[in-house]
Amino acid sequence: MISMTKAFKNYWRNYFNFSGDATRAEYWWMVIWSFLFTILWSAAGTAVAYYHTSAVKKLIAATDYTRLNLPPAVMAWMGITVFVGLLLVIPSLSLEVRRLHNTGLASFWVWLLVLADLSTKIATEFVNSMPLTIATTILSLIIFILILIPSNFFEYAHIIGRDR
Repeated sequence: MISMTKAFKNYWRNYFNFSGDATRAEYWWMVIWSFLFTILWSAAGTAVAYYHTSAVKKLIAATDYTRLNLPPAVMAWMGITVFVGLLLVIPSLSLEVRRLHNTGLASFWVWLLVLADLSTKIATEFVNSMPLTIATTILSLIIFILILIPSNFFEYAHIIGRDR
């Protein structure tokens, strides 16, 4: 079994590696890392916003976000948050693809699932419709279940598996 620090190193080492495999342990250690990072990042963001209470009141009451006059510290924190989020998208996607590869799914099915999931999640941001929300939820649940499956479970399954 892989250690938490080894999983963290592999996460960054395999930044653009979409072709390998990732074990369940490697995947779930990074889920824990991400969860802890999110808690700490949110706490720090809350501290910055709390320090600038007037900024929080403006954000809550705003109807036109283009005319907000937020303090520079809050604007900087929001910019850094967007940058960090974009920095983590590729390795997280890579890890998810490698984990799905590890279950034995053929690459076609892995990419079909991941692209469908991403497209529905992005579309849900722009279109508020119940069928799209349901589709996103179902796809996310399917991917979650597939990530739980043991290594090489589908390896020799006809059509969906990859014969090695």
